[in-house]
Amino acid sequence: MKCIAGLEDIQSLRDDWNILAKLTGNLLLTFEWVDSCLQQLHSDATPNFLVVSSDQGETCAIAPLVLVRRDNSTWLDIPGFNDLHEPVGLLYRDKAALLALFDAISRQPYPVSINRLWLNSEQDLTISPPTANIHGFWVSPGCRPSRYLKIQSSFDSFLSSLSSRRRYDYNRALRRAAKRGEVRHVMEQPDSHSLEPLFTLAMQIEDRSWKGREGSSLSKNKRLSRFFSTYLARPEVLPWVRVFFLYVGEKAVAMQICIEHEERLWLLKIGYDEDFQKCSPGLILMMEAVRYSFESGHTNIEFLGSSEPWLSLWSKQEREYLNLTHYPLTFSGLRAAAIDTSRLLRRSISQWEDPAGASKKS
Repeated sequence: MKCIAGLEDIQSLRDDWNILAKLTGNLLLTFEWVDSCLQQLHSDATPNFLVVSSDQGETCAIAPLVLVRRDNSTWLDIPGFNDLHEPVGLLYRDKAALLALFDAISRQPYPVSINRLWLNSEQDLTISPPTANIHGFWVSPGCRPSRYLKIQSSFDSFLSSLSSRRRYDYNRALRRAAKRGEVRHVMEQPDSHSLEPLFTLAMQIEDRSWKGREGSSLSKNKRLSRFFSTYLARPEVLPWVRVFFLYVGEKAVAMQICIEHEERLWLLKIGYDEDFQKCSPGLILMMEAVRYSFESGHTNIEFLGSSEPWLSLWSKQEREYLNLTHYPLTFSGLRAAAIDTSRLLRRSISQWEDPAGASKKS
């Protein structure tokens, strides 16, 4: 096992990295995504990539980690997770390589957090590091799944599978939108010249929603808008970019920023104009994105984010992940474990107390 901290050395991993990333099928584990996270979200941090090689010198596993400060402690995290909260992962060739990577992680002097760990297959969810080892101990708290839609048969069959209520809601949304102007959708495949104005338009639409009011839209969060704009503009990524817009009359009222990669459509950002909320523009545009995915011969649509109730219209299929945290038997590790345990206890107590401090009856 070796540890790589220099950006130039990390760049040298690109080819081996993407060979392993292809095994995961996860866009968010490609070199381009993680490298963009490092450059835009961790520009002042120190990478600490762990690489496991075979006896023949072949790269067979990589743990992309970065040193961060959290709760007055030093942690090793997957780049970008604390900003994006999307599924992350470890790159590995097989079960033996994954177990070797767990062992390498457990030898680090700092606590390690791997949240929403995406593994190569559902069977790999049963693989986990030993709870305790001579270097420290692992914990595995609960983890939020995400939704995905497996593309099967035809779009017409998918439409027929929806309940009559769902189809009624969709047709009602179309009728309401049509009363305010001509309804049309556009799928843009930008080049280096058109990407910036299309990205700006998408941000403006998102900013006219609750995200703008709460300050979480890309227009309000310059750090994240810079990340997405630079990631999408990468020469390797740009051919994968798809931006969907819904227009009512001459006004763009909904958007989706997607990536088409490895026969899947990945939804990175969605948003709609709240002035058109009664027309359900997000519903109308999502239907067109689903139609596009069926007609393009994709295998899946990855909704990312969390498994929210509104996604049940499109799919009830959930992708499961693991949360893993390793606390080493060092001052940093034990301090982090004490802080996390204290936080967990406070949260548990607050769930059983009313605002006046009285315990709730079971």
